[in-house]
Amino acid sequence: MKTISKLIKYHIHLYMRSANMVMPITIYFILLYFFYSTYPVDIVSNFTLTMVTVFFAMTWIGFLFHNASDEIQDQLLILKIQNSICYYLSKVFFLLL
Repeated sequence: MKTISKLIKYHIHLYMRSANMVMPITIYFILLYFFYSTYPVDIVSNFTLTMVTVFFAMTWIGFLFHNASDEIQDQLLILKIQNSICYYLSKVFFLLL
């Protein structure tokens, strides 16, 4: 479990080092502003649009995270920790954050 927590910290550091997260979050907040700036605010339709926007933003962030890491770097890290299951579990846990 200690290895997974260290790998999650590594993934956070790797992902925060790149500027990949800026665009999805910016688009998300812009769309939220447009959804909730209309009067009268229709709760159900705005909530539905917000959930769809969250889904697409999280999908976009997941694809960007997958493309952010280099394949050779992944292979070297798996060789270093000597457990591929632990490595891929840390990626899944990072994306669940």
